[in-house]
Amino acid sequence: MKNLKLLAIVATVLFLLVLLTSFVVLRDWLRPTITTPPPGVLNPVLFVHGWMGSSNDWIWMIDKFLSDGWPREMLYAFTFSHPDTFSSGANARNAGEIAAWVDQILAETRAEKVDLVSHSMGGLSTRYYVKFLGGIDKVDDYVCLASPQHGTTWVSSGECVPDSAFLENLNDGDETPGGVLPDTEGWRDDPVGQGGYNGAHVPGNITWTTIRSNKDPNILPPESAMLDGAVNLECELPYHDLSGDEQVYEWVKAAIKG
Repeated sequence: MKNLKLLAIVATVLFLLVLLTSFVVLRDWLRPTITTPPPGVLNPVLFVHGWMGSSNDWIWMIDKFLSDGWPREMLYAFTFSHPDTFSSGANARNAGEIAAWVDQILAETRAEKVDLVSHSMGGLSTRYYVKFLGGIDKVDDYVCLASPQHGTTWVSSGECVPDSAFLENLNDGDETPGGVLPDTEGWRDDPVGQGGYNGAHVPGNITWTTIRSNKDPNILPPESAMLDGAVNLECELPYHDLSGDEQVYEWVKAAIKG
């Protein structure tokens, strides 16, 4: 009789252990998987296309990052809802979409900041996001390829025209807010060489990098792609080849890992 009671107790304990183990396994199986940045990869990267472009413009460069060890879930590229216009309000609208994308990326990856890599007009929209829509607290590295930061004479209308109201607002004061500069206020030179301005610099931890071509037929003059306070790099590639070039890729990779 005692043996039967002992067996019953042992069986009950074993049953409870199996039940508890099953609960733990089921709980872990149901728990959502949260991606966190792996060692060696500082931030998720958002690739932003330019006018008339799409997320497909970044396929080659994203594949390069993948081959260098970046996990797929840390590399993002989207297409703007209206990619074919540079009329009034286009960049602000695009910047609003970038803000939503960044918040989505930070929620999915649980990262604190993102790196932005942009091309052409996408460089203006991302700058607008950083300067006016709170991106200064959510961006670690800003890199742009062939962006008409001070306008281009290649177009005759829209927000990319030199001295457009949009560009005057974007370039007024601090061109690289949140960047590291030795001065914090006072007279600043415009990189295009058209004078200077007085404005306080907002210090921070963002690294700003521009990459331009001195043979670019679309960004005229090529110096328009430079930013005061950025690392301004120059190459001799056609406009559309920048996002598919090995040297440019190495510059981008170094900028976001620096």
